[in-house]
Amino acid sequence: MRNHVWNTAHPIKRLVAYIIDIIPIWLIGIIVSIQIFRVNPLAANDPLSGAAAFIAARKAKMIISLCTFGVWLLYCTLAEVSPWAGTFGKKLMGLKVRNLEGKRPGLFQALARNLAKIVSVAPFSLGLVWATISKTRRTWHELLTGTAVVER
Repeated sequence: MRNHVWNTAHPIKRLVAYIIDIIPIWLIGIIVSIQIFRVNPLAANDPLSGAAAFIAARKAKMIISLCTFGVWLLYCTLAEVSPWAGTFGKKLMGLKVRNLEGKRPGLFQALARNLAKIVSVAPFSLGLVWATISKTRRTWHELLTGTAVVER
């Protein structure tokens, strides 16, 4: 990071922060799916219930995934531009997100950072694993967007 010496976050602390954040986000995604799209995530999971039920179950899972992704994207982006400079999980773990100037990321940078997480996760989570072997402990999405998760 330019002009700053950061104590970048340990990957285990980041993982714990993620777990703290993802459980309520997943539940909210399910609730949104049920309330808005009238999707029942428990319906039609019996493989013997026929092709129509199987397709309905796949559709329900896709809607839940998209709703959860939308909630997660909004939550993470807004949390990173807030005075906390990170999510509730990051706050509890003593972490924050910073840009190369040592400040909280702006709205566009935070949105880009969270969208770029797809790059870190899609190829077998290699972009996340990178943080465990890299000297800087930065993931691919952080390298792409000029950000880092650091100790408070």
